[in-house]
Amino acid sequence: MADEVGRIAAIELHAERVPAEEIAPDVTRIDVTCESADAIALRVTDPLTSKVVARSVSVAGIDERARARTIALAVAELVSASWVELETTPEPKVQPIPRRVLPHALPKRTTPLPITPKAPSPPVVFQAVASARVFFESRELLVGGGAAVEPWLSRSILLRFDGFVEHASATRTPGDVNIDTASAAAAIGLGSSDGPVRLTGTLGLRAGYARLVGRARTQNLQGEVIDGAWLGPEARLGVELGARAHVHAVVTWSFGWAVAGVVGPIPGDRDVLARGPYGALAIGIAAN
Repeated sequence: MADEVGRIAAIELHAERVPAEEIAPDVTRIDVTCESADAIALRVTDPLTSKVVARSVSVAGIDERARARTIALAVAELVSASWVELETTPEPKVQPIPRRVLPHALPKRTTPLPITPKAPSPPVVFQAVASARVFFESRELLVGGGAAVEPWLSRSILLRFDGFVEHASATRTPGDVNIDTASAAAAIGLGSSDGPVRLTGTLGLRAGYARLVGRARTQNLQGEVIDGAWLGPEARLGVELGARAHVHAVVTWSFGWAVAGVVGPIPGDRDVLARGPYGALAIGIAAN
């Protein structure tokens, strides 16, 4: 609140705020201290008029969000009153009261209450992305999209939950195979920010469902429908660009191994698989 009081007071007085350690002998000094929870003591030392003026301001009943402005306006009024006298009476006829006498008439100064800045809360990041996934043994490119949420537990530790739906069509000698998958993952990882770039890495488990639908090209063959679950560990690396903005770009790379999966056997050609090692790429937007 101290910085906010100084900022508003400087605006009201059309003056420049100078740090305490840089104050020159001809600069007006303003001291603001707390007498109690609801009372603020103001003290203005003006070398141009050789005056020291003090006032007590009550902030009882004033909303916390408005107290900084109330105090700043009181400071501005007190300083303005001293400056107005300088403009109207540049050479006062009565000598100012010696500075050594004034402290006896001033309110007792108390130690200012410490103001500790509140640490920002860990973010929760939402993502919407387009995705592409390849099971390397089968070599079909599945494309689709998904969404993810990343609640950060601290400045460097995060959880991640996501879900994807993807599709591919495979061509084999006997016919075509449509591949549809849906999967979800839960992971934990680490992250860090360097200016506008945020990097994350997670390790987790992905579970999915795959449905393979075969369509034969000849009448002597019959297409089959094979479906089942697949499951395995997954590592992911994410890069968020422009992470300081509420909405920004995100790119992720994932690598995993479906230890349990679905196999579509193809007579005389390469099988269609939703099993074994795979890689995935996702590009989209993130919001926090």
